[in-house]
Amino acid sequence: MLSRNPLRTQSFRVAIALVGIVILGMAIQLSVIYEQVKSDEDEVSKVLLCRTAGLLLHDTPEELEAKVRDRSTNILQVSLNGAGLFDQNKRYIAGDIHRWPHRLQVSPEVQSMRFRFRDGTISLMHVLVKPVAGPKGQGQRYLVLAKSDLIGRHFSHIVAHMAILSMLPVIICALACAWLISQRILRRVERVYDTIQRIMNGNWQERLTVGRERDGLELISDAINQMLDRLERLMQAVRHVGNDIAHDLRTPLARLQARMDRLDNLSMSPTQKEIERFNGCLERSRADIGQCLTMITALLRIAEIENNRRREGFAVLDAVSLVVNIVDLYEPIAETENVSLTTLIPFQERRIYADLDLLNEVLANLVDNAIKFTPSGGSVCIALGEDVKRRTWIEVRDTGTGIAEEERDAVLGRFYRTDKTRMIPGHGLGLSLVMAIVDLHDAILEINHNVYSQNAKGSIFRVTFPLFRERTARINRDNVSRP
Repeated sequence: MLSRNPLRTQSFRVAIALVGIVILGMAIQLSVIYEQVKSDEDEVSKVLLCRTAGLLLHDTPEELEAKVRDRSTNILQVSLNGAGLFDQNKRYIAGDIHRWPHRLQVSPEVQSMRFRFRDGTISLMHVLVKPVAGPKGQGQRYLVLAKSDLIGRHFSHIVAHMAILSMLPVIICALACAWLISQRILRRVERVYDTIQRIMNGNWQERLTVGRERDGLELISDAINQMLDRLERLMQAVRHVGNDIAHDLRTPLARLQARMDRLDNLSMSPTQKEIERFNGCLERSRADIGQCLTMITALLRIAEIENNRRREGFAVLDAVSLVVNIVDLYEPIAETENVSLTTLIPFQERRIYADLDLLNEVLANLVDNAIKFTPSGGSVCIALGEDVKRRTWIEVRDTGTGIAEEERDAVLGRFYRTDKTRMIPGHGLGLSLVMAIVDLHDAILEINHNVYSQNAKGSIFRVTFPLFRERTARINRDNVSRP
């Protein structure tokens, strides 16, 4: 059952994933900016502490103590957030830092630690400790200067607000776009689904709509239409084949039944004339049975080739030797029919990748038909060549009755016979067998007028094979993929 909920479509999920990626990228970018600004602010605070301490060290002990005590009223209020003066035992002397900070070490390096102020607030401070001289007779003192990370904390709030304000519109717009795109795709999928349902219900004339967008869905729809066309042709062929088999078998079977009925009237002591008539009926009955068996054998052979797509018999062949052997086989038959059988081979050797037995069957059918339908005194030629793409082709040319252009596709079907050939013995299965073998070789079968004869009389059957390297690579892939 097709789900009509756009939230469950693949396009919506992809859009959500893209939104997540965009948000993640924005978060990473803002994090990098925050860390960079925080690092710069820390560095500025340390430099400011060091410069302020350097200036204070030039004051006398009395001036230094006064400046620290009155920090809220002098320039130190701007550059510092806290200052304290302690004796050598770290007891408070002056300033707004009343206690020696816990874990604060006497060191020339700027230290970072948390301060708890009298109002209960806690803040991260950068602290610098500098030993200073005290008044005469009082020993060494320690100057403690502190600078808060107020700017860093303020910037972190700015970054957080920027993240919220920038990501929220992106999320809303992305969700809206994802919803609209999902609705549009879902409508297209619904049309495809409804059409397929009608086809499944028996309306084989239905086809999927293919627009001009040529996206993935359009390509799939086009492929399904081609598959449906192929299935419809196959179903029609199956119906026609059943009718044709019944029609072609009915005639010999009816003749056989009539002869058997006549044989029932023979006496127990037949005369010589009745014996001859019996023998004649027996021979004609054998011929009718042979005709039926030949037809069934041909049908089974076509089905075997079409269904058994394995290619264990494929190997590298010499097309020149193949043609020469066929000519040697059919030359006596051609002489009997007073038909000239010649070859046109411009190569010493021409390699193709094919099944030798099957190709012999193809050429045997084509040459046999050419001789059969060529009148006495005519000619049949087997030619070998290559096209502009360097693909090898084999042609069988004759000066026979020819095939009308509108019948060239039909003669490749089973049991089809043209009006010119109905009086010649046959079943109309030879070219069907040829076509099945040609398809197995991924080759192309073309039928044209014989332009090499006078008045374009006769036909040319051309079988064009794939390029040798492409063909072997495809065969190897197919054999590997099949169990």
